[in-house]
Amino acid sequence: TKRADVTEMLSSLEGDSDFQKRTEIRWTVPEGTFAHLQILDFPEELHRHDPPSNLIGMIRDLSFTLGESDDDYVLNLVFSTDDEQRAQQFQQLAQGAKALMGLLEEEIKDDPDAQAVMELLDDVKVQRQDLTIRMEVAVPGKLIIKFLRDEADLPL
Repeated sequence: TKRADVTEMLSSLEGDSDFQKRTEIRWTVPEGTFAHLQILDFPEELHRHDPPSNLIGMIRDLSFTLGESDDDYVLNLVFSTDDEQRAQQFQQLAQGAKALMGLLEEEIKDDPDAQAVMELLDDVKVQRQDLTIRMEVAVPGKLIIKFLRDEADLPL
């Protein structure tokens, strides 16, 4: 955990590049980023034993970035675990959630808003490198403006 991270970081100063490779994907902020939130530790009350909050106990750190690329807003969620098997399970969970949403296509065929959300979910990229999972999606700026006009009644 924290002590192991510090020990590992100090050993990287002595020439061990494994720590540098592992943290490179975790701490790199994508070009065009205008908002970055990083959580290095979760409050103790989130480390409960019931399944939803138990997921928090499996995540070592988490970062969220929001940026621009061309006419899109790019959302990145990056988190890491302490265990390679858990990292693989999180990757499979994210990919499985995308596949599960695909099963709803027939039920939402008459709802254009739900179809737009499904298209976004379909475009989510899920990658894993060692203990780190990265999820990224590009949301067209036009879609966000339409949402703000329709749902938030903002004069854009």
